[in-house]
Amino acid sequence: MRGSVMLFAAALAACAGPEGPQGPQGDPGDAGPAGATGPQGAKGDPGDVGPAGDTGPAGATGATGPAGDTGATGATGDTGATGATGDTGAVGPTGPAGPLLDCVGVTTVSVDTTISVDTTICNPWFVPDGVTLSVDAGVTLTFGVNSGLFVEGALALNGVSGTPVTLTSTPFARGTDGLNLFTDGSSTLQMASVLTNVEIDNVPVYAHGDAIGTFTDVTAIYDRILVPVGMLLVSQDAAVSYGPLSVGGFNAIDLTLLDIRDFDDVTLTGATLHDAYLAMSYRANPDATITFDEVDVHDVELGIQGGDIALAAHDVVIDDLDVSDVFYGRGLGLQNARVVATGVDFTDLRFAGFVIETSGSLSLSNSTFTNIGTNAVDTQTVVGDTMVDNVTITNAAGFGVRAAGNLTATNVTVNTVGLQGIQTTGPMLTVSDSTVTGAGGQGILARFDMDASNVTVSNTGTACIESTDGDLITIDGATLSSCGGYGVRVFLSATGSTIEEVSVNGADGIGIAVGVADITHVAVDGATAHGINASANGGVTTVRFADVRNSGQRGVRTKDITVDLDIFDSNIVGSAELGTETVRVIDGCFVSDNNGQVGADLLVGGGAAPDGTHNTTSTQINRADVVLNPSGTAIVGAGLTP
Repeated sequence: MRGSVMLFAAALAACAGPEGPQGPQGDPGDAGPAGATGPQGAKGDPGDVGPAGDTGPAGATGATGPAGDTGATGATGDTGATGATGDTGAVGPTGPAGPLLDCVGVTTVSVDTTISVDTTICNPWFVPDGVTLSVDAGVTLTFGVNSGLFVEGALALNGVSGTPVTLTSTPFARGTDGLNLFTDGSSTLQMASVLTNVEIDNVPVYAHGDAIGTFTDVTAIYDRILVPVGMLLVSQDAAVSYGPLSVGGFNAIDLTLLDIRDFDDVTLTGATLHDAYLAMSYRANPDATITFDEVDVHDVELGIQGGDIALAAHDVVIDDLDVSDVFYGRGLGLQNARVVATGVDFTDLRFAGFVIETSGSLSLSNSTFTNIGTNAVDTQTVVGDTMVDNVTITNAAGFGVRAAGNLTATNVTVNTVGLQGIQTTGPMLTVSDSTVTGAGGQGILARFDMDASNVTVSNTGTACIESTDGDLITIDGATLSSCGGYGVRVFLSATGSTIEEVSVNGADGIGIAVGVADITHVAVDGATAHGINASANGGVTTVRFADVRNSGQRGVRTKDITVDLDIFDSNIVGSAELGTETVRVIDGCFVSDNNGQVGADLLVGGGAAPDGTHNTTSTQINRADVVLNPSGTAIVGAGLTP
């Protein structure tokens, strides 16, 4: 606008006449029409600013200028309100069904398969030869009614410590066949199943043949209402291993936890069997070996029953077997078994402890038996020997140790038994370094021959040591006291007995019935009847260096003049009745203070040699055949050897 005013003023100057004097400023005239635009005149003085004109049209967009500097970051705005929840998306398509969930008919696992999620077995499953079914750690297999897993190939239950594989059954699933491992007899793969870190709850396990494989860290519990036999393992000429294995039950009547049959060799390691009717039953093939290593059996009606009367003997190896709280039957009852056992601990058994029947043998060491209802150790066999070493028996209602064959007992301690402490009906009893206290019958009893050394027997119901039909009896070193009968009693020892270094206190002394004996260095004190008593014999019984004191009846006697009894270098003192009676020879003896008399009896009579007349009698000696060299003082060296 300002430009237009200046052009207009220039045009007016071009048309004017000569300049006149300046008149007064007139009023402004009306604006004339716009003239044509002339050339640009010289720049005039700035006019007054006219009123603003109307806004012209927008000019063309200029070129983009260079970017300006980045402005400072603005302050964080307030958090916006939570938006409304969106609509639920559509359900995706159903995935394909797994291959093992068909509950109709029989499900066949035809290829190697691994189960990684909890699965219910609701029908019979079959794993054929050549196929392996694996189950991952932490998986639970639940068996329903009329279900079962039949494995002819191999099964691998791959639990780990703290994350086991679990086999369980639905409530009241009595009809389940459980887990069955077997071969069809034609397998060339000899596939064996492996159960590792497995927990079993009322799922029976039946294993057959080479498919049995190994069980490691397996724990099982059974209710006999649902499962009458927990594990039935039929080896069929297999060598198998189980353990660590824990099998228990409840409602235990008629429940067998572990039943193993017809195996060649089997090892049970770290096993616990408890709370059942029968903890374990087994039947071995001839010459098979079963090994128990760290096995614990407790709270059962019956313990371990094994062997078969109809089969040949088999071997049993035991290293650390604990059996306790058996309410009925034996802790361990075996037939036809050759047993080597150490570390056996039997406690609180209502009936017998360790029993072997029919045939076999036993070597038992480093073991204890406490509170046994009948016999603690009992080998009822006529074949094979029984050897017991470092065994302690306390409170058995029957025998402590009884054997039907040869018995060797070393370092055996028997405390409080109802019958005999140590007994054999076999050909030979050898007992040494042993102690028997509180036997209801004899402390040590041999049916036939005996060799006893360094033994201590006390508080027995009858004789402390007795042999009933032995030919050769040797007792060398015995301390006997408070015997209910004789300290030593020997029957029918026709060949002869040797009794030496024996001390007898508070018993009937030493009795030789229907036999002969050589009795040397014995000390008998306080016999309730006779100190030494010899009955009918077929030879000469000899007493040497004996010290017999304070007998309740005679000191030394025989039954009648047909019995030959000779006494040498002995002391016979303080008998309530006669010092000697019906003795063939008394030579060099101190006979004193017997039969109410005071002092030594110095009688000499009968000649130089026995003639069978027995006509020498005094106040302390009755019916002697020959009395020689009486002593007025006690014989030094008589009694036990210092």
